[in-house]
Amino acid sequence: MTKASVIRIAVDLTPLRPGGENGGAKTLILTLLEEFSSVQSSDFEYLLIAESWNYQELLEFQSSNITCLLKSDIFFVPAIEFNQSKEDYKSTLSLLKLSSLKSNFKEILKILLDKSVVGGKRVLKSLPFGLSRLAPSLKKYLSEFRNSLLRQEAVSTMFKPKTLQESYNIDLLFCPFSAPTFAEPGLPLVAIAYDLQHLDLPFLFSGDERSHRTRFLKDLLHKASQIICISEFTRQSFLTHLDGDSERLTSIPICIHERLTKIPNDLVETTLSRLGLGKRQYLFFPANFWPHKNHRMLLAAYSVYKKEFPLSALNLVFTGALEEPQRDIKELVFKLGCENYVHFLGFLSQAELVAVWQGCKGLIFPSLYEGFGIPLLEAMWFDKPIACSSIGSLPEVGGDAAIYFDPRKPESIADAIAAVAHNDALTTHLRGCAQQRLQMFSQRSMTEQYLDVFRAAVSHVSPPRRLV
Repeated sequence: MTKASVIRIAVDLTPLRPGGENGGAKTLILTLLEEFSSVQSSDFEYLLIAESWNYQELLEFQSSNITCLLKSDIFFVPAIEFNQSKEDYKSTLSLLKLSSLKSNFKEILKILLDKSVVGGKRVLKSLPFGLSRLAPSLKKYLSEFRNSLLRQEAVSTMFKPKTLQESYNIDLLFCPFSAPTFAEPGLPLVAIAYDLQHLDLPFLFSGDERSHRTRFLKDLLHKASQIICISEFTRQSFLTHLDGDSERLTSIPICIHERLTKIPNDLVETTLSRLGLGKRQYLFFPANFWPHKNHRMLLAAYSVYKKEFPLSALNLVFTGALEEPQRDIKELVFKLGCENYVHFLGFLSQAELVAVWQGCKGLIFPSLYEGFGIPLLEAMWFDKPIACSSIGSLPEVGGDAAIYFDPRKPESIADAIAAVAHNDALTTHLRGCAQQRLQMFSQRSMTEQYLDVFRAAVSHVSPPRRLV
């Protein structure tokens, strides 16, 4: 560590995408950044590693203990002497570009140069008729290029790649998107692991994709000092499928619902009207249009529900950022004749999301697989009843505060829809249970647990195990 009292952490945010492409992972990570700026801020300093597409967004998180830099500035700035002339500086930069050539390609060029320039005229004379007349200029070009390579060798020591430990005194690398891209020997690494869906639901993935994901997770297990699993369900999946080391696997739930602040009713009405919902009654399903989210089965279940309750005015509201899969679901909606009852809102701002939550009748969540289940806590936060799948991590999150159904059976989902829509006594009971359960999930406690894991990784000890 750089100082006894300060731990310097590099945070790899290069996979962060604009909008909602990262799903709930992005919301978790941005919430953690806000927390890191204020919780034990005198004990931790953070270097955010950004890319050009997310740099401006991440600059907003800079604070007294958080600095944001582009990846290219962190790792690839040459150590150029300040007293270089302008011409030497330009030459150095051109050589830097040259040094980006793949080493094997460079070796091939050297062999060609050796044969054509140093070895005599054999190669040049063997050029096909019509090209041999270019031999003198080609020879000159190759000679100059060879000299450039030789000059590059002479100045290559000026372009030593930077390391996080040597150049920035980093004590820990934090990889919230799992990938240990910037791992360095001797540098403790903490990563977040979200799920092992490809092993639990292999039919949703090709064989190559399953193999790739398994290799990735095994590499992560090898490189990481600690892996933070977003639920005990995910942690147990690591132990079951990959024989993970239990001492290096810690489960910390995603407690980010407190970021959503309720707004006045008149603003809710205005926002819903602008989104095309007006005063409709609706169940909310906030999820990207990935196959495991199970939109198709939900629509089949909704058709069953509508046949049983043909006069019901209950609608469905979908959000999500993936345009092509959304088009496929929209086509199914039209085939089922439900286009007047199913609404696609796309990616919402936080203010719009709050309005949709406040206006909904409840949450419907038919996912086939979840590493955690953020919308369940958000529904509890807004005092809305929950109907969700009975598999994966969802019972771990929902406890006794939800109606559970089999997400593979449309009739089971339809019964749950009817219960939320028409059984007021049941939904009142569920909402009461939810307010009690919500006390178990605290954003501040989540942050402090992350900091405990960071300290333990730097100290090379196992992190403390504690409840949220």
